[in-house]
Amino acid sequence: MKRFAVLFLLLALPLKAQTYTPTCLSAAQQTSVTQSAASLAPIILIDPTDFLMRLADQECSNLLVSTGALADIAQLKSDVAALKANPSPGPPGPSGPQGVPGQTGPQGPIGPQGIPGAAGPQGTTGAQGAQGLAGPPGPVGPQGPIGATGAQGPQGIPGPSGTTVLTPGPNFTIPACSFSGITGNIATITEPSLDTASPCDVGWEQANERIIYTFYVPQGWNYRIATRVASPVATGLFHFELDGQKLGASVAVPNTGGYQTNWSSASTTTALPLPGGIVTLTLVVDSPNFNFDLLVFIKQ
Repeated sequence: MKRFAVLFLLLALPLKAQTYTPTCLSAAQQTSVTQSAASLAPIILIDPTDFLMRLADQECSNLLVSTGALADIAQLKSDVAALKANPSPGPPGPSGPQGVPGQTGPQGPIGPQGIPGAAGPQGTTGAQGAQGLAGPPGPVGPQGPIGATGAQGPQGIPGPSGTTVLTPGPNFTIPACSFSGITGNIATITEPSLDTASPCDVGWEQANERIIYTFYVPQGWNYRIATRVASPVATGLFHFELDGQKLGASVAVPNTGGYQTNWSSASTTTALPLPGGIVTLTLVVDSPNFNFDLLVFIKQ
């Protein structure tokens, strides 16, 4: 009851700042009173330190338990704190009138069309691309007209019918166009040659194509065969067969720069034995893409 009376006095009476000097309270007790008064100041809007200090000192002077006043002050501090934390709410005020909704504003006008940007500068011309690879051989063209009859050549030594007759000597040649037959994957054609060594050449051959030459040799001997060739690539390959049997190793065709350019010789690496009499020699294409116009037989 005494605590509530003190709280009422603190809330109702205007108090001055502390001027009272206690005579009974210890320094520790005075500090506790000052701290309690400081927590009450925000509630009562005054400085209650002087009042509380007098009250506590009177309690001490009346020979009461000195801690009793301090306990009352502590309880008073707790009551004030509870009042601050949970103030009694007043009655709710009346609800105000509901506002009138505003009207929708008119739609704004469409903005003007933007001006088109200027055309960019013309780009520079790109560098010329690299030359493409040579395409595959085209289809065989139509047969041309029959040419005029050529001048008569020197008379050879008579030989068996249907064969090329060779004059005896250490070396001899056979034009590539004078073949006696073709078997296998036939695509070969003959054409005029720009090589000064032969007037025509054989080209457009395919892999596994077999070009047959039949000729007469007066006397058997060992010969190295040099074939005149031209090609824009170094992929051509061929070998010779005698009576169905392979003679020596395959011959590689060099890259001469074109099908009619820089004709050169591709020779067998070893001497091949040719018997005397009628010989059937076959050039077998292992890998195509080359022209050849002359077979040169060199006696070893």
